[in-house]
Amino acid sequence: MAEPLTNQHGADVPRAIAAMIGAVYPAFDGPGFVRDVLNGYEALGLMPRGKQMAQALRHHLPGDYPKAVAILLDSLDQPHERDKRQSLASFLYLPHTMFVAEYGLAHLRCPCRRSTP
Repeated sequence: MAEPLTNQHGADVPRAIAAMIGAVYPAFDGPGFVRDVLNGYEALGLMPRGKQMAQALRHHLPGDYPKAVAILLDSLDQPHERDKRQSLASFLYLPHTMFVAEYGLAHLRCPCRRSTP
């Protein structure tokens, strides 16, 4: 039987994300973020874990969405201890995408809307 995907998205993920963000945004409360994320974390599936992390990011990053996204983008290149060869390596960034999906709609600029003369 295959290992559940959730097992590859354990408590090391929020810790890695906290370190990555803390490296580019020293005001980030990494321990508080990890504590918030891990509250009930083990009982959650993969996608709910990502959503819980996105909610914690919202609480621990600046309330100004463009500033928060800039910090997240800056953190993407930071080193982390996750094995990039794991089948779910890219899921490290699941909370980042869920943050944008959950909180970025009001900031969406659609190039398909064109003003007509």
